[in-house]
Amino acid sequence: MKRKEGEPMLMYLNSEYVEEGRAAISPLSPGFFDGFGVYETVKVYSGRVIFIEEHFRRFQAALDIFGLAPDLGTEGIAVICERLVAANGITTGYVKFSCSKSAAGGDDLIVFTGSKHYEGRYEKGFSLCLADAVRDEKAMLTGIKSLNHAENRLQLHKAESAGYGEALFLNTAGMVSEGSRSNIFWIKDASVFTPSAECGLLPGIVRHKTIDICREAGIRVCTGTYGPDAVRDADEVFLTSSLMGIMPVNAFGSKRYGGPGWGMTGDLMRHYDKSMLLYSKKQGSDRERRSSKMEGSR
Repeated sequence: MKRKEGEPMLMYLNSEYVEEGRAAISPLSPGFFDGFGVYETVKVYSGRVIFIEEHFRRFQAALDIFGLAPDLGTEGIAVICERLVAANGITTGYVKFSCSKSAAGGDDLIVFTGSKHYEGRYEKGFSLCLADAVRDEKAMLTGIKSLNHAENRLQLHKAESAGYGEALFLNTAGMVSEGSRSNIFWIKDASVFTPSAECGLLPGIVRHKTIDICREAGIRVCTGTYGPDAVRDADEVFLTSSLMGIMPVNAFGSKRYGGPGWGMTGDLMRHYDKSMLLYSKKQGSDRERRSSKMEGSR
């Protein structure tokens, strides 16, 4: 299966590989009409799907909460992801998979890919503003990557329209929570700080990776409850997400950050890039072993 140049991208919908323009689900389905479903966005790096095991664990936990159970297990979805990345020729980008309630009462499983990169943005960094909506840290769907994320989209659009790169949510107590599409970290006196999950955030995959990188490097990491002044008083600020990786913040409102090589943030960026490279090489070796095993069994 290989898409020819100029042909529409391929995607997967309910046991079939179809052209994106031909895929359809019922507009009466709870997944479409009510946002009754969950999804994951996974980075593709050098043609490899990165850290997919962690995404699957979070996906499965969300499926359990929604009472969804796609016919394919995570191993089957992983094969579909690899096939679509190869078929669509994605080298740097993403693969998304979602499971939602169908009109017939079953589940709609959707997998698709796209090209996306932030090259050129890392040198400049993102500017940050406060969202004018609050994150409800006690809401049922807080911390779940559900299809109900219009609020995030609206706040991001408003921030970008005003010339910012990301909107930062505070929770109902006025404490720092998360960005519309990212987790936030900051550095003060060589220690790294980030809000705890109880502040109403989605615990991101790269957030966990960054905390691990810091601890392995002997850097003090503090998770807790912090007001926005803690971010304004920081020496450095950065964002994390699966697609961005680690993105420096150059400004929060009127406060400016930055310096040669982005300081400690730059060091963490290089450590994270190295972890992606090592993972992609391991994944390539694992794929070759699986292929050899299949050839030997014929």
